Amino acid sequence: MSRAPWRRIIAIAVAAFAAWVAWGIWHADGPVLNVGTTTVSQLDRGHAEGRRINARAWSLDYGKIIEAPDGTTATLYDVRHGEIFRNGKPYVSVRADSIVVNTLSNDFSASGHVVLTENDGKHQRQFRSERALYSGVPQVLTLPSPVHIESDGMTASFDHAVVNLKTGSMQLGRIDAIG
Repeated sequence: MSRAPWRRIIAIAVAAFAAWVAWGIWHADGPVLNVGTTTVSQLDRGHAEGRRINARAWSLDYGKIIEAPDGTTATLYDVRHGEIFRNGKPYVSVRADSIVVNTLSNDFSASGHVVLTENDGKHQRQFRSERALYSGVPQVLTLPSPVHIESDGMTASFDHAVVNLKTGSMQLGRIDAIG
């Protein structure tokens, strides 16, 4: 077989490939397919944990969880038993209607009917509010909305409160009521 037919076949193949590439470039401004996930993951009844380097930071038992498509946040509903840990031991019990967890930083924001009970063995202290923010690295609990505090048999209401769980110190806002 002579070389002429093979050259013709190769020339046709190269021309077809060039035409295909040119067609692709010409139509590159067309609609883009979204190959990323847009579905939301939902699970019923379970347990979630946040960790510091070598110890648990918090744990939450929930009725339902919905994870964002990008996986950076998860919303937990009907949190009936949760714990914030200090030195590896449960320090504050958590109950809330919903908690949004940042899965990257282990911070969370609780909303709805929020009840936090300190279980340090020294005090019988409970915080009730509509919102609570927990920052995991400094171990600070911020209650930005009005908070009702019951501590060792006394009750008081404040417009906000900030509790450092690492040191045990509290900053209380304006007093709304004492009971």
